[in-house]
Amino acid sequence: MSTEPLLRQEDFTVGWICALPTEMAAACAMLDEEYDMLNTQHPADHNSYQLGRIGHHKVVITCLPEYGTNPAATVAKDMLRTFESIKVGVVVGIGAAIPSEHNEIRLGDVVVSSSEGTHGGVVQWDRGKTRDGVFERSLNKPPTVLRTALANMRSHHLRKGDNIVDTIRIALQQNSRLRKNKFFFQGSEHDTLDRTNRDDDDPIIHYGIIASGNQVIKDEQERDRLRDDLGAICIEMEAAGLMDSFPCLIIRGICDYADFRKTKQWQPYAAMTAAACAKELLSFVHNQSLGPTPNIIQVLNPIAEQVADLHLLQRQDQIEEWLSPPDPSESHRIAIEKHQRNTGAWFLGSDVFAFWEAGAAHSLWLHGIPGCGKTVLSSTIIQHLRQRPGTVTIFFYFDCRDPQKRTANGMLRSLTNQLYTEQKNSRPPLDELQDRRRELTSDLLLATLFQMINLVIPTVQIVLDALEECQERSELLKYISRLCDLSHANIQVIMTSRRETDIESSINRWMAKINHVTIQHKYVNEDIRTYVHEKIRNDERFERWQQYPEVLREIECGILERAEGMWVMYLPTVSVSADKN
Repeated sequence: MSTEPLLRQEDFTVGWICALPTEMAAACAMLDEEYDMLNTQHPADHNSYQLGRIGHHKVVITCLPEYGTNPAATVAKDMLRTFESIKVGVVVGIGAAIPSEHNEIRLGDVVVSSSEGTHGGVVQWDRGKTRDGVFERSLNKPPTVLRTALANMRSHHLRKGDNIVDTIRIALQQNSRLRKNKFFFQGSEHDTLDRTNRDDDDPIIHYGIIASGNQVIKDEQERDRLRDDLGAICIEMEAAGLMDSFPCLIIRGICDYADFRKTKQWQPYAAMTAAACAKELLSFVHNQSLGPTPNIIQVLNPIAEQVADLHLLQRQDQIEEWLSPPDPSESHRIAIEKHQRNTGAWFLGSDVFAFWEAGAAHSLWLHGIPGCGKTVLSSTIIQHLRQRPGTVTIFFYFDCRDPQKRTANGMLRSLTNQLYTEQKNSRPPLDELQDRRRELTSDLLLATLFQMINLVIPTVQIVLDALEECQERSELLKYISRLCDLSHANIQVIMTSRRETDIESSINRWMAKINHVTIQHKYVNEDIRTYVHEKIRNDERFERWQQYPEVLREIECGILERAEGMWVMYLPTVSVSADKN
């Protein structure tokens, strides 16, 4: 055991994972030099390591606490916590062969995962399903640098053969305990399948699909089904937990045939042949090609983020389908189309809005006569608020013509869905509610909305337009009064409606009159004037009059006289004027 004077965590670029102490013993026997463990292991990393060198590569070897795909994933994740510099991984140990006429695999041989067709080299056989001949749980391919090294090694072996036997012989000569524990060839007479077609007992390396799962297979029919369905030539129990979280190559020494004659006799030798193959593979991974290879953790972080984003989108779709919320975006789009520069500037520049925006006022009620432009003003406010940092704006446009947009329940479903979509931190309460499949009553929705808002750091600003168009007015006003409760410090509300008796009476009980804003004709007329001025100078129906400014001014004045402070009056007037002229 030695310690290089300048040995650092970032020097280690190869991660080697084993499942059994027998496999780890064989792996350590392949080291050209062993190192003491460094004193900088990540506090969340519970693995135990053997550090060493194989050729030019610094290698980290660890062993799973138990069989299975889940422990393998945990061990790999912990390894990457401490050794962030690891660029390639190998999972090396024992496996069961799936013999066939085409693959004369025998005990002591080696199987290396190799991509074929749609598979990345490893298939999780106990998950997914076969569809149109394609298994839907094939896992990621190993890194390019390993696949390139594997191709070079196969080419070399075709010309000059491998060094597995010599590597094992040297390891056994150097360690008498390995000989004592039978890490050598067990004899052809102990192989349950015929070996007479072979010239010698040297292990043969096979390349193909490895089936991975959490269950031990000791049944020929189940084994052969994996061969016929998946094209697998080997079975093991760890790789499926690693390929998507620790891109690696799987190397398995064959210790049995996954049948009723399964024993442990061949396990030590099979572990040695796999380890010797892995050592030889690393000799084909050159430092020049490994240098530009990204660290595994650098590869995984973007993938993990993409997968997480995909899961969030899928969950978001599920929530939206379950909530079935009314969509206010179309009403908002139509209102925005009436905007011109400075539309609503009279309100956005007012003292009362400045106090509200600064948090001095908790809620505002804007009221006016029918058709005075409340909805256009609401859309102006929403657009303005959306541009402010540190706040979240959600909104709802009531519309008596749309059954979904004229109920308090519809408003609450829409507001809840918008907050869920825009603020990831707000999602747990609604996720929990959806998991419990509770009936979406308005009381439950409001309680959930409050829980979600409490998880959001910015202030949540709510804009509600045209309260008078809600058919459940008393219920609606009850919920709005609770939204405007001063105890909810991170909620601010602006609402618009006609000045109708029941609405005003309810609002007077919980809102100071200083926060009531009348939408006056003179302000609305200024917005209409701006809009009409731009409209008649850009609408192609007025194109022939563009060279007669006095005619355009006359048309503009006529429209404004008829509008009389009402947005609903100017639209047909513009249309009629264009058609007549």
